[in-house]
Amino acid sequence: MKINILHGVFLSLFGVLLFGFQFIPLQDYPALLHQGFVFNEYFFHANNFGGFYQLHHYIPPNAISSIVIGVMDLIVDPFIAGRIYLFLLATSIYFGVYNYFSFHVGRKTATGSVLAFYLT
Repeated sequence: MKINILHGVFLSLFGVLLFGFQFIPLQDYPALLHQGFVFNEYFFHANNFGGFYQLHHYIPPNAISSIVIGVMDLIVDPFIAGRIYLFLLATSIYFGVYNYFSFHVGRKTATGSVLAFYLT
């Protein structure tokens, strides 16, 4: 019970960080939004920006973020899509680290939850 409350508190803190401020203090966030927007325009709206952007035949770094944000752009604003994507990343990392600690310790503890939040 105590661990579930901690999970709720930590997830709400992620939400406050990502949805409570107008500007998110992350260096790569504007680049992720731009790449997602360009992906959306290029593939779903047939806009190649006058030939300025080209599709290369290799998988670029962070391609999954461009695809996810670009697809979510079809439904919501690019800024909201980026925030949702970052929230999903933060919760995935948090629960991944928490499960890693729980597996190696042998039980689920509040200390593992706090450490997972700290490392995320």
